[in-house]
Amino acid sequence: MDVITVYADVSALSGHEMMAAQAVNVSVTHKIALRYKPQFVDPKAMAAMRAIWVKDGVTRIFNIQSSEDDDERRKYMTLSAYEGINAG
Repeated sequence: MDVITVYADVSALSGHEMMAAQAVNVSVTHKIALRYKPQFVDPKAMAAMRAIWVKDGVTRIFNIQSSEDDDERRKYMTLSAYEGINAG
C-alpha cells in the first residue's frame, strides 16, 4: 500500500558519510532528501516503510532506517536508508 508519493533526491553516501553512518548503523548506504512530511516523523512507522524510487525506467527499493527534520523547522527531511528488497 502506498502511503504518499513525493519528489525526492536519492544519493549514495560519500566515503566519509558512510564511515559515520556505520558507527551507528552498518546498513545505511543512501540518503533521501525531501520536503517535510508528517507521515515520516514516527520512528516505529518508518521502520516498516520502504521508499520506491523510479528514474529513467529503473526501479530501486530502499529500506528506511530513520528520518530527520533537517533544520527542525518542518521544511525538509532526510531519510537514511539501505538498498534492497525486504519482506514488507
